[in-house]
Amino acid sequence: MKIFTGFFDNLHFTESLFGDAVLEEDKLIIPVKNVLLMSGHPLIPYGLIGYGGEMIFDGVLNSHCNIREYIGDSCNPIGSKEPRHVIHKSSSDKIFKDESLTTFTFEGFQETTNAWVIDWVVLAKLFRFKVNI
Repeated sequence: MKIFTGFFDNLHFTESLFGDAVLEEDKLIIPVKNVLLMSGHPLIPYGLIGYGGEMIFDGVLNSHCNIREYIGDSCNPIGSKEPRHVIHKSSSDKIFKDESLTTFTFEGFQETTNAWVIDWVVLAKLFRFKVNI
């Protein structure tokens, strides 16, 4: 297990599979599989395979995503439901006005809801990728 801080822009999520997000105070943890690397990521020497682990966002102010749930099997759907908006707000009493926050945006497939994540936006201080290697 290794943890990489930063390098969010060197990750590619379109083929990624997300689990259920857990928001604890101001920390958002999203289990993920099949994250691909882009040039410049420090994981490249370990290989160009799809990586799995946890996406960890610290100092989260909010997180929201638009998802489109498939009807039937996602590999051979018979349609999809109307897009749905999901919101996660920090339960922390901390105020982040004095801190610089970054907007992290990604897409992929959420296995637990059988849905395509059209866009997931997280406003947070820090991103870490906890990788199973």
